[in-house]
Amino acid sequence: MAYVSKETTKAIREALKAEFGKTVKFGVRKSSSSIALTVTVKESPFFDDGEHHQVNHHWIDEHYQGDQAAFLAKVNDIIKTAGDWWDQSDVMTDYFHTAFYYDIEVGSWDKPHKKI
Repeated sequence: MAYVSKETTKAIREALKAEFGKTVKFGVRKSSSSIALTVTVKESPFFDDGEHHQVNHHWIDEHYQGDQAAFLAKVNDIIKTAGDWWDQSDVMTDYFHTAFYYDIEVGSWDKPHKKI
């Protein structure tokens, strides 16, 4: 069963901070049900002011180019490695078994992204 702990959330937050330092400001939070994690890019040089959208982490290379694609791919890798993420799901048999679910967002609905 999917579950994300406070320790996993903290490890991902620290790994993102170690990789990007003060260049990028992130928000990392787990859902109230503790099965999902959301990483929000709040401030960065990669996106424009006022942007807000959800990133489909399965299709980063198809929807983003250049620095944006490289940045989001690195964020995705950090989530998977620092969070000790795994996925043994089999959609053909309707069997879903993963460490936790996660989302990547640029900005949020109430606080859009800020370019620095």
